[in-house]
Amino acid sequence: MTNLPVEKTWSNESPRTDYNVLQRQGSGDGLDPNMWSDSKGVSDVFRSLLPWFIALLLGVLTAITGSAIALFSDFLGDTRFGFCYGIFLADRNRCCGGSENVDFLEEMCTKPAIGDDGVRWIPWAHLLGVGGSGSEFLSWFMYTFASLMFTGLAAYLVYEYAPTARGSGIPEVKAAVSGYDLPLSFTGSCLLIKSLGLSLAVGAGLSLGKEGPLIHIGVCIASTLQRICGAFGWRRAGMPFHELACVGAAAGVATAFGAPLGGVLFAVEELGSVRSLSQRTLLLSFLAAFSASFTLKSLNLTGANKLTLFALSLPTNTARKEWISWEMFAFFLTGVLGGFGGALFVTVNIWCTSRRREALKKGHLWFLPESLVSGRQRGTLNVLECILLALVTSLLSFPLLRLLRAMNTEGVHALFETCPNARPHHFGLCDEEGNMSNTSFSANVALLTASLIRLIQTTYTFGAAIPSGLFIPSLYVGATLGRAIGNIINTVASSVSEFPLHIEPAVFAMVG
Repeated sequence: MTNLPVEKTWSNESPRTDYNVLQRQGSGDGLDPNMWSDSKGVSDVFRSLLPWFIALLLGVLTAITGSAIALFSDFLGDTRFGFCYGIFLADRNRCCGGSENVDFLEEMCTKPAIGDDGVRWIPWAHLLGVGGSGSEFLSWFMYTFASLMFTGLAAYLVYEYAPTARGSGIPEVKAAVSGYDLPLSFTGSCLLIKSLGLSLAVGAGLSLGKEGPLIHIGVCIASTLQRICGAFGWRRAGMPFHELACVGAAAGVATAFGAPLGGVLFAVEELGSVRSLSQRTLLLSFLAAFSASFTLKSLNLTGANKLTLFALSLPTNTARKEWISWEMFAFFLTGVLGGFGGALFVTVNIWCTSRRREALKKGHLWFLPESLVSGRQRGTLNVLECILLALVTSLLSFPLLRLLRAMNTEGVHALFETCPNARPHHFGLCDEEGNMSNTSFSANVALLTASLIRLIQTTYTFGAAIPSGLFIPSLYVGATLGRAIGNIINTVASSVSEFPLHIEPAVFAMVG
């Protein structure tokens, strides 16, 4: 009898052919004995290289997605003030050719980005021909109306199409790395709604950031790539999902901050604390993070050919960038105050979160009397809560301080810049001539007020049913606090010292 191929059956799997028997049959059955070994060798090489290709592609896609979110959120954020005539989907900085060409007081460009006079930034009040006190009221109305519209749309999209897209998504990522199965948290719809809702929420001017959710977005892209590989028969893309999630998280951190080593350290410290990571996972995370960074470098969104999100505007070898030994006490004081502020935020935010959960179970909003809003569905309550939070935020931000009115990232950039520079001068951080830092009592009160108000806004915003992150609001609060301390130290040291001291408040803002 002819020796036929043997079928072996494993539990829960389809029958497989024993190719060793086929190889032993030789050419007697018309088969080449080397054919199966060659095909198996090519398959092994492909499967061994597949994880590295996935990591490389993951970094590129995460960087492109993060860049699109940054462009769209900046455009929406500046749409609250006006629009760019002549360039489609351009925010104010790109329309004017850089932040140094923006007059934040007049809300116009000092000169157009292109030589053509047709390209210019037009505030809403100028478009409608309103001047005087009516101009300020119209600007506030458009600012508030756009914030409410963007926030309501983001909350509706999240509740209706992807409820798992709310929040930062970092707890879900850590749970997935730990081994929990959360299929709804990393779907394609979650990726789409998270990206779109994040752009709308950041563009609305709420006290939240997009850097934390980019980690969740990176893992969503990783899950999507794994499903695509599964559709082609490449099971699990050559690695288990908990390893691929670490790679996606590293790419997300590198995209958010332009720091590839920061992405690897995040995987080691945050995700490695819930599950031990293999050497291959760390190498793949390193590859994905650097792939994302190189993609950002090639895209060059800011036009400054820089990767880092924030940096001091001082040259490296300037005396104003150096610090004196006794300034360590001021740095210590800044850290202590920041620690108390962080503890206050955690305590109050936990209280707000518990009140929010109890109120949703009863069908009303946690910050309004139960008799005023009751018996509503959860989706209606989520959208209504986010809209009211946006209203409170706009009422606290627009009328009080120009530093609060701007986007979080724009404010942090101004706090890190020294005088003379156009951006801090427009925000009142420089003196009237714009040459030295404004260390007056009113300037310090404004900085401390901005720090306190932003802390309060972050406390009640984080936890709402929209995509939100904590990194940028935390940097904003610390930077305003640090700059105020730097101003105070500069004033005191100048009054008691006979020699000129090079104390730069922007350095204290960076430390804060």
